[in-house]
Amino acid sequence: IPYKDGILPLSPEKVRDHSDSSKVGLLSMLKYPNLRRNILCMGMNWFCVGMTYFGIALHTPEFGSNVFMVFFLGGLLEIPTNLAGPYLMNMFGRKRTLMCGFLATSICLVSSAFIPKGYFYKEWVTVSIITLGKVGI
Repeated sequence: IPYKDGILPLSPEKVRDHSDSSKVGLLSMLKYPNLRRNILCMGMNWFCVGMTYFGIALHTPEFGSNVFMVFFLGGLLEIPTNLAGPYLMNMFGRKRTLMCGFLATSICLVSSAFIPKGYFYKEWVTVSIITLGKVGI
């Protein structure tokens, strides 16, 4: 018997009935200020990451390069990213990994704005920098 003196720590008489679900719900999470702040920050982060990722993924071929090659290279670069992500999060932690990825993405996207249009053949430098920015997300 795993319990001391063969007695369960909580007898069935002492266990409260949790069938009354009128007090518990999604809105009950908003009562706590720290939890409310975390929910708002995660929702905003989720929205921004989703808009950035799909904005990059769907509008990269508009730079004048081969549409099929850009999508192929973008998908090819996601394979090592998806494999390295869990390893990096276990090694450095979630916050540090996400912060470095978001910083790399923002540097790539902001620097791509300063490359003059039509200066390089088929905008390969701009497409490369934006695709590397997609890796950080």
